[in-house]
Amino acid sequence: MNPQLNSQQVIFVLGTAFAIGAVLILVIAVLLRALRKERKQMSMSPSAPRATDDSVFLISSLQALVAGLKAREKELESRLRDAETRAEVSQRTLETIVRATPQGLMIFDVAGTLSIANQAARNMLNLDTWSRRRYTDLFAPDSPLTLALRACLENSAAPKSSRARYTSSEAAARVFDVGLHPFLGRSGQTAGVVCIFTLAPAKDNS
Repeated sequence: MNPQLNSQQVIFVLGTAFAIGAVLILVIAVLLRALRKERKQMSMSPSAPRATDDSVFLISSLQALVAGLKAREKELESRLRDAETRAEVSQRTLETIVRATPQGLMIFDVAGTLSIANQAARNMLNLDTWSRRRYTDLFAPDSPLTLALRACLENSAAPKSSRARYTSSEAAARVFDVGLHPFLGRSGQTAGVVCIFTLAPAKDNS
């Protein structure tokens, strides 16, 4: 036979049951809210379409980059062809001027190697200027022309011009006045020197 509960015990049991029920209802409400939120996010932002959009954007970006590089390459090739054409024209122009110059003309690069010599210089100096030779091989080591050439080529800021004398090694020696005209490269330093030979007056040849 079950003992009868007094009024205080009944109130305690009812209160405990109500508290437990309230907690259970709160937990269920929280779980339902979380479940609805997760379903809503899945419906609005599915993972598969987002991955597809990212892939399309990446591919489009790479294609645009490749197209830009190809366009830049074509532009550089065009500029290179134009530069090569201008260089060829400049070279032909220089060769024409050298051939047409009545004076003897020789051009040495910064290393002192002969780059260009016209026919007048070959006839006047009676030198083998066809092969690429240094000025120290063409002229006497201690001659005024050799010393002047060395000074022009070794001077990083070359003077506008200089002069020297050259005496041929022929039996009937001839004396030449030589105008030396150093020229500078893009760096501002000496890139070579132009030598212009003219026959000295007869009184100086004696």
